[in-house]
Amino acid sequence: MARKFLIDGNWLVCSEGTCMQRIQVNSQSTIYAHGKLVATMNDRMDGNFYCLKMVTAGALVGALVGAVIAAGAILTGGAAIGGIVAAIGSGALVGSISGKLLSLMPCICACLTKPNRWTMVKDTVLLQNQKALMPDAKLNCLLGGMVSIILPQIEIVLDALALSNCAYNVDNEDSPRYKDNAEIPNGWTEIKDLEKEFGDEIAAVLINNQNGFKAKLFKNGDIYILAFAGTELKDDEGNFNHKDAVTDGKQAFGLDDKEDGQYANAVSLSNTICSKIEEDNEKGENKKLIITGHSLGGGLATIGGAATGADTYTFNAAGVHNQTFQDQEVNAENTQHIQAYYSDKDPLNIAQNHRNILMALLASSKCGFLSFLGSGIFLTNSLPQVAGQRIGLETDCSLLSGHSLMESKLKEALMAEQKNTPDIQVYTEYE
Repeated sequence: MARKFLIDGNWLVCSEGTCMQRIQVNSQSTIYAHGKLVATMNDRMDGNFYCLKMVTAGALVGALVGAVIAAGAILTGGAAIGGIVAAIGSGALVGSISGKLLSLMPCICACLTKPNRWTMVKDTVLLQNQKALMPDAKLNCLLGGMVSIILPQIEIVLDALALSNCAYNVDNEDSPRYKDNAEIPNGWTEIKDLEKEFGDEIAAVLINNQNGFKAKLFKNGDIYILAFAGTELKDDEGNFNHKDAVTDGKQAFGLDDKEDGQYANAVSLSNTICSKIEEDNEKGENKKLIITGHSLGGGLATIGGAATGADTYTFNAAGVHNQTFQDQEVNAENTQHIQAYYSDKDPLNIAQNHRNILMALLASSKCGFLSFLGSGIFLTNSLPQVAGQRIGLETDCSLLSGHSLMESKLKEALMAEQKNTPDIQVYTEYE
């Protein structure tokens, strides 16, 4: 019977964190697999997940300190009520930054998980008298987060990334954008006629010109990939397009159209294709659906993946507001299977991952509009963090290109991971 064990360098994510870390094997130094030390129950992560709870705690402390300072200024006649608000906002900002700095200490996450035990270990396999760690193991943090192990299928992730780029392609050969179409990866073909593919009438649409919604379906053998297009400032004919930007702005505050918005279209299309595939599988087929998307398309893929439970890969995705999940009657908790890849230079995910700092900075601004915006983010829980397993990758790009799917160099970062951490790093023992 084949049993898989973990080794040094395998990926870890935390349900409360903002980035990926790796297993660091310090518990034993003699047992190797494929040149890597095999992990045991006493091993932890090599870095911090930058938990938002740390940042929030720091912000609250900073806000209180700021309030006390402001109160002291009032007693000495040096501040007005407006100064109190500014002090609280500035204090929150300082506290948020302090919380961030706290998370940069030598692996505080390892300390916070040390009192707890991994849930899945192999009792019969001892490595220097320590139980071997299993791939399905979970580890609780004292702050409430849960650490999980990821064994990524990088080959299919790379296909999903490439097809997310193809989702922007235009069909009209006379369009000025046609020459910029991305090449579909080898082995994949685009399915343009859903009714012909599934042999039935399909009410859901791949394109909705009224709201700017756009998706494409691809097939390779029995595997389907549904890819959602992200924000486009030009339509397929090359004309200025404001519809995606409107969706971005409205959805960030949970205001996307409940019935006719892009997120409603994404849920309808995902559910329809998933149902058709399940019907075929009941007849003896072995088909599989994967959902993907970039930017706005990543947000659409997130809610589609949550609605269907299909394997989902997002790239530099927009976070989905809780109100959007509620409006579409989709369980926001059904996102733990989603792998959310993002560049560490992506301004959108930097803002989403550090919304507490951004919120405090805006709220404490002397500019009325910015202060109002910061308060609005807080009161409406806007600018939500991307859902799923957040996998931040170091990419060789600038902040200006960090949100772009291809210019962010996410593909190159994934290929480097594939080279440095191939599948053989999962040690298999036969009993």
